[in-house]
Amino acid sequence: MHQHNGDAGSLSMNSDGETLSNLNSLFEHLASRDDLPEDVRTRLTEVWESHQQTQHLLAEARSDIALLSDRVLEQERREKKLETQLLYNRKSGLPNHYVLDNDLTGIIREAVVAARPRTIAVMIVALDEAYEMAHKALDRQYTDWIIYECAGRIQGILPANARLYHTRDNEFVLLLIGVDPLINLSDYAERIRDTLGDTFKFPEYTVRIGCLIGSSVFPRDGANKTQVLRSADIALNTAKNAQKPYLEFRPNMQSQAIEKMELQDAIIRALEEQSIAEISRQFSLFFQPYFELNMGDANDLYSRLIGAEALIRWQHPSRGLVDPSRFIPVAEESGLIVPIGSWTLFRAAELLAQWGDAGLAELTVSVNLSPRQFKDPHLVQNVETALRRSMVASERFRLEITEGSVMDDLDEGLRKLHGISQLGVRIVIDDFGTGYSSLNYLRRLPIQGIKLDKSFIDEVLTSSHTQGIIRAVLHMAQDMGIEVVAEGVESYAQAHYLASIDCPVVQGYFFGKPVPSDSFKRFAEMNSGRTVAHSEEKR
Repeated sequence: MHQHNGDAGSLSMNSDGETLSNLNSLFEHLASRDDLPEDVRTRLTEVWESHQQTQHLLAEARSDIALLSDRVLEQERREKKLETQLLYNRKSGLPNHYVLDNDLTGIIREAVVAARPRTIAVMIVALDEAYEMAHKALDRQYTDWIIYECAGRIQGILPANARLYHTRDNEFVLLLIGVDPLINLSDYAERIRDTLGDTFKFPEYTVRIGCLIGSSVFPRDGANKTQVLRSADIALNTAKNAQKPYLEFRPNMQSQAIEKMELQDAIIRALEEQSIAEISRQFSLFFQPYFELNMGDANDLYSRLIGAEALIRWQHPSRGLVDPSRFIPVAEESGLIVPIGSWTLFRAAELLAQWGDAGLAELTVSVNLSPRQFKDPHLVQNVETALRRSMVASERFRLEITEGSVMDDLDEGLRKLHGISQLGVRIVIDDFGTGYSSLNYLRRLPIQGIKLDKSFIDEVLTSSHTQGIIRAVLHMAQDMGIEVVAEGVESYAQAHYLASIDCPVVQGYFFGKPVPSDSFKRFAEMNSGRTVAHSEEKR
């Protein structure tokens, strides 16, 4: 078929714009011809108008399609952003716990049906208290960067068969897929600790972050996702409680976790009793005496009873006497130590008042405040109420706190210490030497005494370095008007050395073990006002 050079040939153009332009030219060319019959001209006009209308509709359709396309793209972007927010941590960019749950379920399913069952290791990495301190002290931009950098450091040492997730603010989970069943995971843990242990440097600060790690292995430590994650979490919590940097899950850890839960439940039940008398059927106070220490002219050792430390004990209806080392950490961790501590305050004040009525008005009593209890906003009010109800002279009441309790929030700690001091209650820093151990910061605290930690007394006869520390503490404390108590004295030799360097007050098994309140009362009545000589044999 031959093409018309001036007309039809232009219809073969590929460009829509050029085709439309040629159509316009063709119509104008045909419409200008005088030799066209009228019916042809009319039909031509109808066709052209229809064509114009079609072009207008096509233009509207293109516009609508472009608009819809933009909306679809925007919706896809929103969905992608929402998916990222839901499935990835904002700070680290790592997949979160939702992705971990889904991935681990699928990985375990594949491992079970594989021809050779695969072993999967789970490691939970928790940043330590240094991160918590930085989180409180630094601006958010700094701590966000620390998290981002931690994620990058861990990713930088991961093997090819590993996946990393950011499940909580200060926790990461590492999956090692298809590992040797006899793998030594402690090597991985050490590498992670080493890489996170490098300092984080800012223009104004340098921060060093550590971590604690707990691990478990599928299928040895759990048959499914929930069990293997729980096993790793139990190992992590056990590491925290034992102050170990890394622990692998062991079956006895689960029984210990169950025991903790049962103890916590039992404490709650004991505290739910309506009256103090009912509570006292399970909880009671033992008292360990402390003594003023002196050296005689012939280097003889003498002591005089001046007070006692109140120590809580729990007589469970079926478990019997529960060791404090078992239930105190559970109570502290769960927050139940606050009501227990409040009961201790009131009960100690009540007993002290009874002893005063029995002629033992010169005795003082010390009560320990746990870190959790020290944070209680009602602490000062509770102390004031206990003194008012018992009508005990405030100078007979002592409160023992740890260095860390104050330093966790120094401003708030100082406010509470001043509030307690204004009541006339004496404040003693307990376990001195195990925390910040700075006599300079003691100058800022309204305290009247410090208790040297038992670890110093254990070495007082064997370490010249320890002896030097104790003498320096005694000298500076004397200059500051602060009383020093040596706790954990277990031998005549220790007591004799402490007396020789003028340590004023001692406490320990050599002088007296913790005993029930009625037993201590009888002991105090027999020894009140007496100065007792000691021989080398333990009494």
